[in-house]
Amino acid sequence: MHGSKWIDAKEPADLFRLGDAVEGINIHRDKLAAGETCVVDGMPTTTPARTAFDLGRRDSLERAVIRLDALANSTNFERHDVESCSIATLVRAASCSCGVRSN
Repeated sequence: MHGSKWIDAKEPADLFRLGDAVEGINIHRDKLAAGETCVVDGMPTTTPARTAFDLGRRDSLERAVIRLDALANSTNFERHDVESCSIATLVRAASCSCGVRSN
Protein backbone atom coordinates (compact mmCIF):
# COMPACT_ATOMS: atom_id res chain seq x y z
CA MET A 1 0.00 0.00 0.00
CA HIS A 2 2.84 2.40 0.72
CA GLY A 3 4.67 1.69 -2.53
CA SER A 4 7.37 -0.62 -1.19
CA LYS A 5 9.40 -2.25 -3.92
CA TRP A 6 11.08 -5.63 -3.81
CA ILE A 7 8.28 -7.37 -1.94
CA ASP A 8 7.28 -10.63 -3.63
CA ALA A 9 3.69 -10.37 -4.90
CA LYS A 10 3.22 -14.02 -3.92
CA GLU A 11 3.62 -13.11 -0.23
CA PRO A 12 0.32 -13.06 1.68
CA ALA A 13 -1.12 -9.65 2.50
CA ASP A 14 -1.37 -8.57 6.13
CA LEU A 15 -4.68 -6.99 7.13
CA PHE A 16 -6.35 -5.72 10.28
CA ARG A 17 -9.82 -7.21 10.20
CA LEU A 18 -12.60 -8.16 12.58
CA GLY A 19 -14.22 -10.79 10.36
CA ASP A 20 -13.36 -14.36 9.48
CA ALA A 21 -10.04 -15.64 8.21
CA VAL A 22 -9.34 -15.34 4.48
CA GLU A 23 -7.11 -17.73 2.57
CA GLY A 24 -3.82 -16.12 1.50
CA ILE A 25 -4.17 -13.20 3.90
CA ASN A 26 -2.61 -12.86 7.36
CA ILE A 27 -5.31 -11.42 9.60
CA HIS A 28 -4.38 -9.29 12.62
CA ARG A 29 -6.83 -8.09 15.22
CA ASP A 30 -4.70 -5.61 17.15
CA LYS A 31 -6.43 -2.45 18.31
CA LEU A 32 -5.26 0.60 16.39
CA ALA A 33 -4.92 3.93 18.17
CA ALA A 34 -6.08 7.23 16.77
CA GLY A 35 -3.48 8.44 14.31
CA GLU A 36 -2.26 4.96 13.35
CA THR A 37 -4.34 4.83 10.17
CA CYS A 38 -4.41 6.81 6.96
CA VAL A 39 -5.98 6.50 3.51
CA VAL A 40 -3.91 5.43 0.49
CA ASP A 41 -5.58 5.40 -2.93
CA GLY A 42 -8.98 5.46 -1.23
CA MET A 43 -8.24 2.47 1.03
CA PRO A 44 -7.81 2.69 4.79
CA THR A 45 -4.40 1.41 5.87
CA THR A 46 -1.98 1.74 8.73
CA THR A 47 0.42 4.68 8.68
CA PRO A 48 3.99 4.00 7.57
CA ALA A 49 5.10 4.26 11.21
CA ARG A 50 2.51 1.71 12.43
CA THR A 51 3.35 -0.53 9.47
CA ALA A 52 7.05 -0.34 10.38
CA PHE A 53 6.25 -1.17 14.00
CA ASP A 54 4.27 -4.25 12.96
CA LEU A 55 6.89 -5.40 10.45
CA GLY A 56 9.58 -5.10 13.11
CA ARG A 57 7.81 -7.40 15.56
CA ARG A 58 6.51 -10.12 13.28
CA ASP A 59 8.35 -12.85 11.41
CA SER A 60 12.11 -13.35 11.32
CA LEU A 61 14.71 -10.64 11.85
CA GLU A 62 15.96 -11.07 8.27
CA ARG A 63 12.49 -10.67 6.74
CA ALA A 64 11.77 -7.72 9.02
CA VAL A 65 14.94 -5.93 7.91
CA ILE A 66 14.16 -6.55 4.22
CA ARG A 67 10.61 -5.27 4.58
CA LEU A 68 11.56 -2.30 6.76
CA ASP A 69 14.24 -1.29 4.27
CA ALA A 70 11.71 -1.40 1.41
CA LEU A 71 9.18 0.60 3.45
CA ALA A 72 11.78 3.18 4.48
CA ASN A 73 12.81 3.67 0.87
CA SER A 74 9.23 4.30 -0.22
CA THR A 75 7.93 6.42 2.66
CA ASN A 76 10.79 8.02 4.61
CA PHE A 77 9.12 7.17 7.94
CA GLU A 78 10.84 8.59 11.00
CA ARG A 79 12.21 6.45 13.82
CA HIS A 80 10.58 8.59 16.50
CA ASP A 81 7.17 8.01 14.86
CA VAL A 82 7.69 4.25 15.06
CA GLU A 83 8.84 4.52 18.68
CA SER A 84 5.72 6.53 19.56
CA CYS A 85 3.59 3.89 17.88
CA SER A 86 5.30 1.07 19.73
CA ILE A 87 4.97 2.78 23.11
CA ALA A 88 1.25 3.38 22.60
CA THR A 89 0.69 -0.18 21.44
CA LEU A 90 2.69 -1.74 24.24
CA VAL A 91 0.83 0.30 26.84
CA ARG A 92 -2.50 -0.92 25.38
CA ALA A 93 -1.24 -4.50 25.29
CA ALA A 94 0.68 -4.58 28.55
CA SER A 95 -0.77 -7.96 29.43
CA CYS A 96 0.33 -9.67 26.20
CA SER A 97 3.69 -11.26 25.54
CA CYS A 98 4.36 -9.57 22.19
CA GLY A 99 7.70 -7.83 21.87
CA VAL A 100 9.59 -5.39 19.74
CA ARG A 101 13.17 -5.99 18.72
CA SER A 102 15.56 -3.38 20.00
CA ASN A 103 19.32 -2.93 20.01
